[in-house]
Amino acid sequence: MTARKQPSTRQPRPVWKVHAPAFAADAVCPLMPVWPWGGHRAWAYDLVRFMKPPVIAELGVHWGTSLFAFAQAVKDGKLTAHMIGVDTWAGDGHTGPYGSEVLATVRRIVNEHFPRQSFELHPMTFDEALPKIADESVNLLHIDGFHEYDAVKHDFETWLCKLAPDGVVLLHDVAETTGYGSARYWKELTEQFPGFAFTHSWGLGVVFPKGDRWFKAIQKQNLGDKMALYTYRALHERVSIELRDTGQMAVSRLAAMDTMEAIIKDRDVEIKLLKSIVGDRENEISLLKGFVADRDNWLKAAGQEADALRGRAEGLAAEAASLRERAEDLDRSLAAANLVAGRVPELEAKAAQEAGRADAAESSLASRVEEIRSLTDELARTGADLARTAGELSAAQQRGRELEATVQSLTAALDLLTTQHQLVTARLSAAEERGATMAADMHSMTIRIAAEHERNAALERAILENNAMTDRLRTDLRNLEADLEMLALRVEQLERVEIEREKKEGVRRTERRDPASVRRIGQASREPRR
Repeated sequence: MTARKQPSTRQPRPVWKVHAPAFAADAVCPLMPVWPWGGHRAWAYDLVRFMKPPVIAELGVHWGTSLFAFAQAVKDGKLTAHMIGVDTWAGDGHTGPYGSEVLATVRRIVNEHFPRQSFELHPMTFDEALPKIADESVNLLHIDGFHEYDAVKHDFETWLCKLAPDGVVLLHDVAETTGYGSARYWKELTEQFPGFAFTHSWGLGVVFPKGDRWFKAIQKQNLGDKMALYTYRALHERVSIELRDTGQMAVSRLAAMDTMEAIIKDRDVEIKLLKSIVGDRENEISLLKGFVADRDNWLKAAGQEADALRGRAEGLAAEAASLRERAEDLDRSLAAANLVAGRVPELEAKAAQEAGRADAAESSLASRVEEIRSLTDELARTGADLARTAGELSAAQQRGRELEATVQSLTAALDLLTTQHQLVTARLSAAEERGATMAADMHSMTIRIAAEHERNAALERAILENNAMTDRLRTDLRNLEADLEMLALRVEQLERVEIEREKKEGVRRTERRDPASVRRIGQASREPRR
C-alpha cells in the first residue's frame, strides 16, 4: 500500500503584485496626488494588498491621503481590516492651524466611498488615544505627526507597545532634504532595527522593530527593484500631473489670451470712443472756460459798478439827510408862519373893506388850491412809485443826476426868488390895499399847511427828486406872483436858519445873496403895516 500524502498546513507564500489603483478619495480632494504623501500611495496600496494586515493605525491623518490609500487597498482586495485614525484636526507648527472642515471632509469620504470598511476616528492627541487601543493589536502603524526630533521619538516609543509581533512601522518626512528632526531620528532607528526608506515625496521610512518576517518577505520580492520601480513611478506620475496641469494651464492661458485679445480689441474701440468723448469734453471745457472768463469779467465789471452805485447811494443818503434837515427848517418856518398868522386879527378890519375883492381872490385861490391839490396827489403817486424803485441801484445813478439838476434848479430858483423879493420889497408900499386879501390868503394857507404837513414834506422830497415836477413848480411859482410876499417871508426864515446851521457846523460859505436886501426884508417884516 502506498501511504496517502498528508495535506500541508503551511500558508502559501505571499506574492507582491504591482497594481494600478484608482483612488476614490481624489473625487473629493483632487489635490491628493500632488500633496507630500501622494508619491507613496501606489507602494502603500500594494503593501496592504501584500501584507493583508488586520489592523491599520495612523497617527496624523489630516486630509487622509495615506489613510485612504490603505482603505482603497482594503476595499479593492476585499480584505477584512480595521482602520484607526488619530488626529486633533486642529493643526500644528508644520501644517498650520485649520478648522473643523478638514475632519468633516474625512468623514464625508468615509461615508461616501468606504461605507463598508471599518473605521475608527479619534479627534484627540496621540497620547489621549493610547488607552483606546489594545496593546500589540496594530499590524501596520503609520506615524506622521509633528516632525521635530523629540515629537517623533515620543510618538514611536509610546506607540511601540501597540504594535503587534512582526508589525511594520511607517514614518513620513525622513528624507534628509526636509531638514526635519524626523530625518535625524530615522537614522537612529535604522541603527537599531532593520528597514529601508524612499527618498522621494519627503521620504518614507519602513522599519520592522518587532520581527523581520515582513522585511525578509519583501526582500524576497526583489526589494531593490521594487523601490526603484515605485520611486520612478511616483516621479513619472508627478511629472505627468505637472505636464497635464501645464498643458491645461497652457490651454487655459491660450483661451485667456484669445479672450484678452478680444477684450483688448473691444477696449481699443472703447478707448477710441472715449478719446473722442474726451475731445468733445475738452472742447466743452474750453467753451465753459471762456464762458466762465466772460462771466468773471462781467461780475468784475458789475462789482465795480455796484461799488460805484454804493458810493453814489451813500452820497444820496447824505443828501437825503440834508434834505431832512431842510424839512425840519421848513417846520420851523411853519412855526414862524403861525406867528405871522397871529397878526391876522389886526388886518380883519381892513379885510372887511376889501370883501368883494377877497371873494374874487378867494375863488381864484380856490382854483389854484385845487390845482395844487391835484399836483400834490400826482406828486404823492410819483413819490410812491419812486419809493418802490428806491432799492434798485441801476436807477440810483439817474436819480442822483436828477437830484443834482434839482439842486441846481433850486439854487437858481432861490436866486430868482431873491431878485423877486427885492422887487416885492419895492412894491410893498403899493400893496397896502391888497394886505387884507393876502392876510386872508395867508391865514387859509397856514391852516392848510398845518393840516397837510406830511403831504407837503412828501411834495418837497418829490420836488427834489423829479426834475420835470420842478419845472412845473417853477411855472407855478411864476404864475403865483400874488404869493411872493409870503414866500419871501419863508425864504427869509430859511436863510436865517441856514446861516445859523452853517455857523454851528463851522462851514463857511460864500454869501450868494445881497445882505442889504436881506436886512431890508427883515425890516419890512418887522414894520407894522399901514
